[in-house]
Parts: sequence; structure tokens; C-alpha cells
Amino acid sequence: MRRLVPLIALGLCAPAAARADRPATVAMGIGASVESTPLGVRAVATPISLDAGAALAAPLWWHVTASFGSATLADHQGDGHLFGLRTGPRLERCWDGTTCLGAGLDLGWGHARWAAMDGTSTVTRDGLDLTAALHAAVAIDPRRKVFLAATAGLAARYALRTDDPARWATGDRLDTAATVGVAFVVRN
Repeated sequence: MRRLVPLIALGLCAPAAARADRPATVAMGIGASVESTPLGVRAVATPISLDAGAALAAPLWWHVTASFGSATLADHQGDGHLFGLRTGPRLERCWDGTTCLGAGLDLGWGHARWAAMDGTSTVTRDGLDLTAALHAAVAIDPRRKVFLAATAGLAARYALRTDDPARWATGDRLDTAATVGVAFVVRN
């Protein structure tokens, strides 16, 4: 029994130590996306994003991202804002701690609001987003703590016009968005 107690204590402490030295990331970035809108016109958005991630088990990471920004209608007849919150897994592989490539799938919620320049109409849309993205990062400091990252993705959105659902014949619709972004990533 005396030999069993140290083994149990070691078994309880070892996983905690292994979790403590796994890396985590914090990223801040700016991006651009081309969004479809309920007005039938594309919008160009420039969101700023904050991202936090943690390694679960190599090469699997889990990320949470919040983004917010402005959007301009492609016909230059109005503008608006957007907000999004998404989370999901990402597979990432790094070489020598300096170059990383990955792919991820995020599920989230997004809110957008546009106003026409003439002030006669305002459109609000809420949606459930599913985003597939590719990620690449390169270390820009000798300690391999700060990375410059690039992202390209495609999003599908099941959207509901929440300001006046009766104005859409179906009330709901599938929207799409193409996104690109750059970010500074700090790893512990």
C-alpha cells in the first residue's frame, strides 16, 4: 500500500504538469471580407479580431474568436457594422517553431446592420456561421514567441433578417462570405 500512494500521487500530478506547459496563443488581427447582404448587394467589411487558443493535444488546438468592424455596401449607397463570435478546432503543424500551417472549422454567431445613405431603410441580420479556413504563421522574433499570421476562409451563414422578417419571402436564407486576414500572434 505504501508503494501505491506515491504512484497515485505521481499519476495525479503528471497530467497537471503536462497541461501547464502546453502552449496557448493570443492574437489580434485585421481582415477583410466580402459579405452577401439582405439588400441583394455585396458588402465589404473590415473587421478587427481578437483570438485566444489553447493546444489540446498535438496537433489539435481550440480557438475562440471575437470580431467587430465596419461594412460598406458595394454600391456605395450605405454602410453599417458587424459583430461575430465563433469557436472551433484547428489542426496545426509547426516546423522548427518558426513556420506553422493549419486548417480549422469554426461555428459561431454573427450580427450585422446596414443603413442606406438616404436614411430610408435599415437592415439587421443575425446568423449562424460555419467557417472553414486555412492558416499560416511565421515567427518574426528570435525567441519564437511572436508570429505574423495570415488566414483565408470561406463562410456559410444561415441568416435571419431580424429587423423585419416579413420583408423576406422566406424569412431565412443562406449567405456566404470570403475572408482574408493578418494577425500578430503571441505564444507562451
